[in-house]
Amino acid sequence: MLYYELSIGITEEITNAIAEKCSAASIKEDKERSLLRKLNDGAAKQVGEREGTVLLFSEYTPNAVTAVAGYPYTDASAVNDDIKSILQAFANQKIKIKKTEITVDCFENRIEHIADMNYARIVRNLSRKLKFDYTDNNTYQVRQSIISTDKLSYQDAVSKAEELMASGDFTEELKRIYSDNHPKAFYGHPVHYKISADEANTAFEQAELLTRCLYCNGRLKGRRIDRINKITPHCYDEVDMRNLFYHAMGGTVVIELAAHEAGDSNYASAYEQVIEFFASLIKKYASDVLVIFVEITKMQGLAKKFTSAVADDIDIIDIQEGSGTKETAQKYMDYLMNKSKLAQFSSDDIVFDKEKYKASEVRRMFNNWTKNSLKDKIYTEYRKQNLKVEQKDESKSDAYEKLMNMVGLNEVKGVIDNIICAYKMQKLRNGYMTSDFSQSRHMIFTGNPGSAKTTVARLVAEILNKEGVLENESFVECGRADLIGKFVGWTAPQVKQKFRQAQGGILFIDEAYSLVDDTGSFADEAINTIVQEMENHRDDVIVIFAGYPDKMKEFMEKNEGLKSRIAFHINFPDYTSDELMQIFKLMMSERGYSITHAGEKAALKLFAQAESVPNFGNGRFARNVLEQSIMRQSSRLVREGFCDAEKKEMLFRLQKEDLELSSVVSKEDKGRAIGFLA
Repeated sequence: MLYYELSIGITEEITNAIAEKCSAASIKEDKERSLLRKLNDGAAKQVGEREGTVLLFSEYTPNAVTAVAGYPYTDASAVNDDIKSILQAFANQKIKIKKTEITVDCFENRIEHIADMNYARIVRNLSRKLKFDYTDNNTYQVRQSIISTDKLSYQDAVSKAEELMASGDFTEELKRIYSDNHPKAFYGHPVHYKISADEANTAFEQAELLTRCLYCNGRLKGRRIDRINKITPHCYDEVDMRNLFYHAMGGTVVIELAAHEAGDSNYASAYEQVIEFFASLIKKYASDVLVIFVEITKMQGLAKKFTSAVADDIDIIDIQEGSGTKETAQKYMDYLMNKSKLAQFSSDDIVFDKEKYKASEVRRMFNNWTKNSLKDKIYTEYRKQNLKVEQKDESKSDAYEKLMNMVGLNEVKGVIDNIICAYKMQKLRNGYMTSDFSQSRHMIFTGNPGSAKTTVARLVAEILNKEGVLENESFVECGRADLIGKFVGWTAPQVKQKFRQAQGGILFIDEAYSLVDDTGSFADEAINTIVQEMENHRDDVIVIFAGYPDKMKEFMEKNEGLKSRIAFHINFPDYTSDELMQIFKLMMSERGYSITHAGEKAALKLFAQAESVPNFGNGRFARNVLEQSIMRQSSRLVREGFCDAEKKEMLFRLQKEDLELSSVVSKEDKGRAIGFLA
């Protein structure tokens, strides 16, 4: 659905002709209301029988009337003709119409104004009937914006991309969008996108430019973007979300793939129903709605699971965040300052002292500049105040501490510690060596799902970057679907693209053994290309292969060249019952719960039973125990007639009987959880 506000120039003759159709008494009482009600009667006759179409007149002046319209994108061009038909039914005059696309919220506000002023006969509850009141929902947040109508040539688009420090992936897609081989018309969406960045606004800024370029080339019918974020685990089978996708037809939906509720980014399995639900919507509307996934690389979100769920039904162009020199970073900073509300206070006192910067780094520096400028340059009395609040430092300098504080994994931590030391010393040795020698740095992580392989790999990327071993913190996670092409000639370029995206950082290939699943695909080509690229990028990319221990052997034996390039093999053990208990307590603490001594003993007994289940050892079980215990506690409190709101500690205390969950062990399936911090 596309929504418009229309300004329609009218002559005095048209006004008089409409007035003649109104009663003299109504004109005398309220001329504007009478004229608009008569126009809206005509609009009801013109479009009233069309499903999903709304046209209403909202304001009148002697020289113009204003209308709002909501049309399916396939019929949006008819709005001007409909307005002309309505007005020319009163007087056959030429009419000038200015059409502006608006957001759903703006459209809804206009409808409420028409209802409040009684300008139309049947308007109240129209929002509910048309199902566009989807923006108010506590399981997700949505913000809407309208992209610019200004035309962008290919050169303009490239210049704009460079200004935003966009990557080579982005500029390559611009070439395809502006290709003379493509019609400047909309037939459906051949591809969708995933943009990865450390910071959400950096990715969204590039998503907006991408959308604008597609619109300029006729590849989008509408200019509205619905930006979805803060998705909770409860956002499944949501009627509002179904309505959002329905009304987004002809436009763009940007989905920020980061778990919202505290701790849930580590318990990705909590989002399984959400992923399944979104996948069904994306598949249904793939031809009508452009979907842009935004992966926040600093957060262990849902990107891989989301994209894997739709990989067989849609093609996704992967765009990584860009980086540039300090000169490029300075230009991006100037751009951000100049378009901000504080442009007049811009200065050159920001120092760029590194050789390379990521776009997100510059964006964070800009955010800090904005905060400091408000206090130091505008509201200067606050410079005298000590307004600093002690905050948890989530910067990359904490990466090593985070690794050391993770529950369990003692042997893994020791090996990782040795690897970090080896890399640091090798870097120092290379400074004294004249021969072209470089040590292999690639690794294999083996372990069952939920044993923290991905979390540790991300932290290693941050640590090695901080120590100067890696050029940046790039962490590109991929699997079989990302590396093996659907058609002849696609596989090798896809593999090479992943290595380019990971340049200067780590390429993490999850479930790597799936590459040798002999199904007549192009797996051999993928492995051979990986080996070749490992050699080509041995100095600027560290590859980490991950998967089940018993399946990785076959993967290694598939290509001897692969085995010889692996420097380190790290096995991740399953969690012990004591470690599961630590995870359980951590989760309780995050939710504000405590547990009695007897309850703690009951929980430990459950974890000891679970530890004997093959392929168990994951934190998902601990989460399930906690959730079911809270449910049992709620039932117990209701049965006991608890109603004293002042006894808060009882509401948030688990007891032994709440942990009597003997069935939970047998029902537990093989799930995923990704690491827990102590």
